[in-house]
Amino acid sequence: MLKSKEISLPVIAQTLQRVLARQLSREAAADWAAQVCTELEAERLTYNPAKAERQIWAALDYVRGIDLQDAPGSYLHDEENLRNYLKDIS
Repeated sequence: MLKSKEISLPVIAQTLQRVLARQLSREAAADWAAQVCTELEAERLTYNPAKAERQIWAALDYVRGIDLQDAPGSYLHDEENLRNYLKDIS
């Protein structure tokens, strides 16, 4: 879980970078994002900055789905899609 009491786009981008570098599995990243969302809903975490709430939530929602497969051994969001999304939020 997060050491900090807040979540930001750079933290989410770092998680995607770790997935692309194969330092973190897609499943672990998706589980992490789901846990962060739970913490946000319970108001145990805050958005940083607060004005980026919508973008942060959308990025977490994206990461929650990166382990979805569209066929056996094939992810709905391929590596190119992950890289492009990472550019969008960085």
